[in-house]
Amino acid sequence: MSLQDCLIVESADGWHLLAGSQSERLASGASIDELVTCLGLMVKLTGLKEPSCVIAPASTSCFFTRMPAESELDIHDRNSLRFELESHLPLDAESMVADFVVTSGSTKPRATAPTQSPSTLAHQAEAEKSVAAVAIDFRRWKEIADAVEASGIAVRSIVPSALLAARAVCQMVELDSETELFLVNGSFCDAMTVSGNSVVAWKHLELDPAILKRHKLLDSPGINPTLVIGAEEEDQRNSFAVALPAAQIRHLDHALPHWWNEGARLAISKPSPRWFELRRDQLAPGDPLRAIAPQLRLVAIAAGLCLLAIALGGWWRSHRIDQTIQWLNEQQRAAFQTAFPDVPVPAALVRRVRSEHAKLSSSRGVSAEIEVPPAATEVLRHLMIALPAELRFHINSLQISSGRVDLKLQVRTAVDAGNLAMALKSHGFEVEPPVNTRSDANTFDSVLKARWMPASRTASEAASNTDQRATEPAGASQPEEST
Repeated sequence: MSLQDCLIVESADGWHLLAGSQSERLASGASIDELVTCLGLMVKLTGLKEPSCVIAPASTSCFFTRMPAESELDIHDRNSLRFELESHLPLDAESMVADFVVTSGSTKPRATAPTQSPSTLAHQAEAEKSVAAVAIDFRRWKEIADAVEASGIAVRSIVPSALLAARAVCQMVELDSETELFLVNGSFCDAMTVSGNSVVAWKHLELDPAILKRHKLLDSPGINPTLVIGAEEEDQRNSFAVALPAAQIRHLDHALPHWWNEGARLAISKPSPRWFELRRDQLAPGDPLRAIAPQLRLVAIAAGLCLLAIALGGWWRSHRIDQTIQWLNEQQRAAFQTAFPDVPVPAALVRRVRSEHAKLSSSRGVSAEIEVPPAATEVLRHLMIALPAELRFHINSLQISSGRVDLKLQVRTAVDAGNLAMALKSHGFEVEPPVNTRSDANTFDSVLKARWMPASRTASEAASNTDQRATEPAGASQPEEST
């Protein structure tokens, strides 16, 4: 297991506690407080930071069954499945926590006719689909999980120890489509059938040749590959040799704790719907987001930093604007002192400058109005109106400053550039001759420089209105009044 995790395993000979590289055994009668205290000391000794914990009940504390997936049974409704388990297990639905995995096929061989069609085989496989279930009385395990959580160690998973070892074997050993697996622990063993990367059958048996032989004949005939884990003594190996003489028996290295550790690592790092998980319903954590609490903290920190960056950006922008305004005020004061060296700079500087300009204009007999350059939006509006719709052109850049327009565009011919210049001129713009440069065989790059002349625009509009009235027939402007 990773050095950042813990494991609590219940077995026939007591409790096995693992935390990082530390391991400890406690008697079967150890209290919950002793379990939690011992686990906390092991975590401190190994220096684990925010460890996760897996609780693995013994096989004798769990119930396994396999129900046929009947047509009236909704395999996706966990509540109905849990109540359906009441007729298969000696537990009521209110006191159990169960998990379900949908499996297909049968562990027992069936005689099939060689002339069966593929559709018939498909219907038969659908009919053989079943639901494997693991259940546990949650009350005792809830006390253990709550006590471990209260000590500051997050309980990430609750999985029977036999299933932890079985998943590790499926992950690390190449198996056939259907394999028999025996997990030996003392004088007992767990007989499991693994198919499709999931457990489809599970029994807890006494390690006796007669019992093993009867199990092989009745429950798993025809399943030849057999893996045995934990049979370290010669007597245990002989029991399998006597009970399963024709089976292909393979004894795997490493003791059961190794496979528990690997299974717990997989349960934490790679949750899978093909493997049972009892950390749900009444055994679910009080805080459902605790498993991703570190990631949520990182998200909160990132959001805080983003908001701080936005606030700092707004402050920096306003600060630069204030600096620019202050610089402009200083430039205005310097210009005023240059123009009026003997006059102190007033507070209302702009009003004083306008007043002096009005006095000077009145003394010269000119209009007192200060000439203000036209707004860029107004110039742009007239420019858009002036551009002819029947000509095809592409604007590369457009710059408007104090009524002056610098227009860089692409046209098909130099004549089109001249037509654009004439169109601008007819709408009140003073246009310089366009500068054309051939871009390729089909286009020209043209530069138009113009200045918006509101006075000439007004005069041209007045002239056009006068010409229009001159061409109208007499009496056309005044409708005949009816009596």
